[in-house]
Amino acid sequence: MDFLIFGLEKPKLNFRQDLERGTVIWCDNEYVLDYDANKPIKWRDIKYKQSEMREIDRTSLSESLSVNFEQEWHDVVKELKGLCQTNVERVFLEKIGQAQKNCIVPYDDEERTYKVLLNRPALIPQVWVNWIHYDPHDKERAERSHLEPFRVDFLYQGENEDGDFKRVIVEIDDIWHIADIEKGVEDFLKSPEATPSLERFTEHLRKDRWLRHHGWEVCRFSTLEVEKENCDYLYFEMQGEAESLGVSPDYFPHKE
Repeated sequence: MDFLIFGLEKPKLNFRQDLERGTVIWCDNEYVLDYDANKPIKWRDIKYKQSEMREIDRTSLSESLSVNFEQEWHDVVKELKGLCQTNVERVFLEKIGQAQKNCIVPYDDEERTYKVLLNRPALIPQVWVNWIHYDPHDKERAERSHLEPFRVDFLYQGENEDGDFKRVIVEIDDIWHIADIEKGVEDFLKSPEATPSLERFTEHLRKDRWLRHHGWEVCRFSTLEVEKENCDYLYFEMQGEAESLGVSPDYFPHKE
């Protein structure tokens, strides 16, 4: 069993040599989760991890008949939204959760719906997929930072609605992802001199290839898509299923 590090905090990795166990590696980050590349990561897994960090009795959460599943759901979504970097990322997380809820056959008991929802694959923000110890004077690291992603916007791992197992990295791109910024972002967006950058675009292409070479599916959305597109299309497109399932987009930029 390995661990997954997420959140804005840089990885804090430690190791020691143990006479019986050999090299022992552990992580001191606040947001770290047991991880298996071949198993789903569910919303409930993150909810229980929150409980451990807050020293709440995990058994009472999982076995009590009085568990409020709707409150558990809103708690974990609120926690993960707090780790997002931008408002559009928070919108995306909410829309994917809503789309998953839309896929659940409605129950007379709303609590049962949320219980099922908590066992669906989670959308985890700001996941570290790669890490090289930071050294401002390390030229090699600086070069690799243009070729390899360190932290990605979202990770989704689990079975889709058809039962196929997916490992998807989601990136959400705004204008500054494809243009040079010499000023602050706000000034940049207001500037009539903003120009596209083939160099920055090339960096994204290289990082996408790195992810694919290491077994990840990669899905990129623009901020306009996230803001204007319906949640079901975003959800199924993220998994590469929208076309096969006949789920069409609502937003067409060329019509505006």
